[in-house]
Amino acid sequence: SETGQPEYRSRIKELERGDDEDVALAALYALQNLGDSTALETILSVYDRSSSERVRGRIVYMLADFEGEDIIPRLKGIALTDGSPSVRKNAVYALGNHDRQGEAAAALAEIMTSDADIAVRKAAVQAIGNQDGSGMIGKLAEVARSSEPELGKAAVYALGNVDSREAVDALQAVIAGGGSVDVRKAALYA
Repeated sequence: SETGQPEYRSRIKELERGDDEDVALAALYALQNLGDSTALETILSVYDRSSSERVRGRIVYMLADFEGEDIIPRLKGIALTDGSPSVRKNAVYALGNHDRQGEAAAALAEIMTSDADIAVRKAAVQAIGNQDGSGMIGKLAEVARSSEPELGKAAVYALGNVDSREAVDALQAVIAGGGSVDVRKAALYA
């Protein structure tokens, strides 16, 4: 399989200058599977120059499989700034599925408490809820008390997924609090 790398590499260089992004992605998948160290740089180059929401979304999923130090900050940046809500949510999902869960959870916490679009922040809350959110109980409780009921309900459901006394206490505080009735009802069932 190593013998195919130079061939892929030269094809990628050609494709970086071309417009056939689907073919470039297929070649990038092949490079990623071969473990080529330049695949990440090339994938990011294709992302940066692509105007296709579909292609950028597929690249974001590919990024979740890379382990480099720059991946999580890059995914967080995409989640906060990409022009497409769908691509931003895909970046959040990629963070939620990343192997470095501690670092990814911290990035998700920043996203859920940012001024990003509500759908992106809700996706971040859900991604934390699908991980071991025990380190995020305080942040989830804070979001549950926010003025946005949709986000607050997602946070109480995420708290309900955490198996700890601290999470139960946070849910009880939400129920007893004076926030949104819908969020307090959701906390009863979480």
